[in-house]
Amino acid sequence: DSGDLAFSIFNRIKETRGSHGIIIDALFGDEIQDFTQAELSILLMLVNNYQQIFFCGDSAQTIARGVGFRFADLKLLWTHFFADV
Repeated sequence: DSGDLAFSIFNRIKETRGSHGIIIDALFGDEIQDFTQAELSILLMLVNNYQQIFFCGDSAQTIARGVGFRFADLKLLWTHFFADV
């Protein structure tokens, strides 16, 4: 399923690139409330500079089943990936 796929991608990136991304310079994400935490983790791992990430969304418009999105959860992911900056 999609959770297994996200987990596999996450582990492959972590093994080959380390815990911080070096693949892309900037990321713009819309409708971010429809992403799972696993998918958001993958996106955060891919970005070279945390100051070049822009996410937007509306938690009242979540359409994906099984996604209990909260911006507080995204903030926790952010601090996990970019704690040393």
